[in-house]
Amino acid sequence: MYWKIGIYLIINLLAFKIGGFWLGLIALCITIYKLLEMFGIIRNIIFYRGSFGDGIVFTKDYYGPYNNLQQAFNDAKKLISTYQLKDFLLIGIYYDKDDSPDQNKLRSSIGIYKPNRGFPDKVPEEFERYCEANEYNKNELPNSNSIYASWEYFNVFTLMNGIKKFKSLLYSKIKDPSFKRLFKVDESKVKVIVEVYKEKEVNFYVPLLNVDKFMLFKKDK
Repeated sequence: MYWKIGIYLIINLLAFKIGGFWLGLIALCITIYKLLEMFGIIRNIIFYRGSFGDGIVFTKDYYGPYNNLQQAFNDAKKLISTYQLKDFLLIGIYYDKDDSPDQNKLRSSIGIYKPNRGFPDKVPEEFERYCEANEYNKNELPNSNSIYASWEYFNVFTLMNGIKKFKSLLYSKIKDPSFKRLFKVDESKVKVIVEVYKEKEVNFYVPLLNVDKFMLFKKDK
């Protein structure tokens, strides 16, 4: 993604050199707009009706601020590479609003997820033994009609910006009667936010059906 920034700047310089001040100024405005969009400053979250696909998950429970989970994701990512787990994706499940006054009590489950496609592949026994010994919990997640959105990112800043925008808009919208009618949302049943990570893209899901089956956190049980 950084190469795009270089191309925009080069085009801008050429516009000033070849086309003069006014053409360069137009190119500069376009460049600024593209950069603001790329960094997510002027990009917006758009909600859709989506479906979370059923699949298998291995997640580990955490207490603490949601912006301090990078190591948890790194550990989960290492599982995929170490055990050569095909078609697994990073997943995060969040159970609390992150504006809670006691950040140390925020609950999350971080790990890996594989959508079911046909007959499921058996994971290595060594991997399952590692999960049992290191507090990774194995569960099956169901299909669930969801509020859905996606966000492209290319660094931590753009990722965190997208997550912040998603949550801010979600908590605003679920109080809007027209939004609740459109998405058939019962605010009291909005219990979890799920993030699924693909290559430079995070997909957000707010399950509206089978919600209790997404409540995987076991530390407080």
